[in-house]
Amino acid sequence: TPFCKHIFEIEKASNLLNIEIENQLNHNKFPLILSGDHSNAIGGISGVKNTYPDKRIGVIWVDAHADLHSPYTTPSGNMHGMPLAALINTDNLKFQKNQISEVESNAWDRLKKIGRNSISPKIDPEDIVFIGIRDAEKEEWGLIEEFGIKTFEPHDIQAHGIFYAINNALSHLDACDLIYVSFDVDSLDPSVSVGTGTTAPDGLSFVEAEGVFKAFFNHPKLVAFEITEINPSLDQD
Repeated sequence: TPFCKHIFEIEKASNLLNIEIENQLNHNKFPLILSGDHSNAIGGISGVKNTYPDKRIGVIWVDAHADLHSPYTTPSGNMHGMPLAALINTDNLKFQKNQISEVESNAWDRLKKIGRNSISPKIDPEDIVFIGIRDAEKEEWGLIEEFGIKTFEPHDIQAHGIFYAINNALSHLDACDLIYVSFDVDSLDPSVSVGTGTTAPDGLSFVEAEGVFKAFFNHPKLVAFEITEINPSLDQD
């Protein structure tokens, strides 16, 4: 499956994570997710939505990347670049450049509907906020523009400070019932975090990341928190 690599394994893992998140939430426990691949967000957010199908979920995506590709637009086939597209149920055919097989198409459609309630989309694009985004392709910027997704790029953070981004993100998601935070360690500057696969310069400092953690961990609407794209084998220090 060149345009959605390892999709069957990811589908299986997403289903397992979805079930586990539901189980934790139904027992009034707080899910803290640590993972090596950002495709895990499909299972994580699906678990929240299947537990609370009537709730509006706001997503704070702290990441160097937008992760809005689909198998139809991906330049690499890497599924960690696609979780948000699956969760908002978009193929982004306006920017299509890949002809995918029926097997890939069917697997992608199943991935969008993970969970016993087969809910799709799980989230609305306007309920996503990007913090630290700085390395996205034109196909992804096209969706950000089309849906008016709120973004805080490095120049915004440098000009106004991290709490400007945090406070504006929270006020933007004020109408949401629950908040899911997805923290990709490549949101950090490579001088801070090297144990990840896709570093990009101009990222968050340690102090800025600390501000993000403290602000969101203490928020009453926080339903789950994930820290992802961790690859210790790349960290020699």
